[in-house]
Formats: sequence, C-alpha cells, structure tokens
Amino acid sequence: MNLWLVPASDDVADANVAKTLAGPISQERAQRAGVAAGLHAWGARASSDMNVNKFNKMRPGDWCLFYTKAPNGGPKRYRWKGMISEKIQDRKVAEALWDDPSFELVYFLDDVTPIDLAPEQLSAGFARFRKNYFNEAPKGFTAIDPEVLNGIVEQYGGVDPWLTSLQRPLHFLG
Repeated sequence: MNLWLVPASDDVADANVAKTLAGPISQERAQRAGVAAGLHAWGARASSDMNVNKFNKMRPGDWCLFYTKAPNGGPKRYRWKGMISEKIQDRKVAEALWDDPSFELVYFLDDVTPIDLAPEQLSAGFARFRKNYFNEAPKGFTAIDPEVLNGIVEQYGGVDPWLTSLQRPLHFLG
C-alpha cells in the first residue's frame, strides 16, 4: 500500500475536480469514456518518465490525498481523500472525462470523501515518524516514504484512522 499526495490546485485541475473528484463522473462523461457512471477519477499527464514511473507504482488499495483550492476561494488544503480501485493509461478516456487527452494517466477512486487538512497539519501528523516531512504542498504527485507509512499503519492500524485523528479538534483541559 502507498499513500500519494496529489496536487490538484491550478486552474485546469480546479475545473477537473468538479468533473470527476468532488462528485461522481456524470452519466454523459462515463458513457463517452466507456466506464461505469458513479465512479470518481483523477488523472496525470505522461509528460515525463518520472510521472509515468510514479503512475506505474500506483496500485489498487493505495490512498490519495488531493491538495485543492477551496470552493469559496479560501486557502489551498488537502480537501479530498480516496482509494485507488483501478488505473489505465488512455488518452481517449482522459478526453471524455476532462475534455483534455493529456491527463492520460487515469486512476479511478473508491471511498472519495472530503477532508480538511492544511499542509502544516499533515506535516504534524508525519512528525511522529519523520520531523519536518511535507510541511509544504506537494510539487507533483508523490508517494509517502514507506517507512513513514509503515509507522502510520503500525500506530493507527491504517491511513483512514490516522487521517481521522488529524482532523479531530483539539480539546484543552482547564
């Protein structure tokens, strides 16, 4: 299992969030793409060997955290989580999903739900396992170091319980 940090915060990505991440793929887009309606998806460009190599390392069961703009113009944060269910490299599917064939490294997602984490909160969650780790937004989609991920899984039993612990409000005793 991997945990991927995925930047999705420029203007093009922002438009794509609404098409296939914030809600399921529409019936029309799904039909054009030849996929089941109701799925969620994301894609990356095959613009470098590095992107293709990262995509090839993605597996069903991997978690993704998506760093996006706020719908109301607030600060960029990690606003979505999802688990990879399947992946394909296909320019025609990308065109159907996002009106742009360049996002051909397509991965479909299960359990897509909103989260709300600032980069500093995520970094604080990593601090127990590695200090000052990812205290800024990701520059490209990036897998978390396996040692850090193993620590999270050992301590919390999985990524989802760890994320839940990061989003709990702090309670002060007084």
